[in-house]
Amino acid sequence: MQMREATQDATLGGRAIEKQTRVILSPFLTNRLPELCTEADRFLPERWQSIDPNQFEYMVFSAGPRACPGYRFATNFLKNALAQIIRRFRISVVDRAKVDYLVTITTIPRRGIPAIFYPQDRRFGTSVIKGNIRSLIRLDGE
Repeated sequence: MQMREATQDATLGGRAIEKQTRVILSPFLTNRLPELCTEADRFLPERWQSIDPNQFEYMVFSAGPRACPGYRFATNFLKNALAQIIRRFRISVVDRAKVDYLVTITTIPRRGIPAIFYPQDRRFGTSVIKGNIRSLIRLDGE
């Protein structure tokens, strides 16, 4: 979530906003608006081949002068860390694990994600996952 304060009287979504009113923005909700992203709840990685949203259109880290100062660091750190982990380990979510998400400042798993790390043997498989996390993304056939 992001919070902004109106620097002058304004109208937002047809509502009058007085100067100094605090407004909370939710990228979680905004990036799921059907008028902004068709089938936002579907796992469609190919959508990124035909779209190139700017920082104001896909506002995970915000944009402009209020952008997250750790954005580049976090993105690069996670890419490198993930590459090192998957090079060394095969990660499997415990079968029939219940994974519920919780929306706070970020979206997090309510009780973690139970997983097992195996030495990387390239024996990839699938796990059945229960919980409300299944409502975030629709996979083909669901």
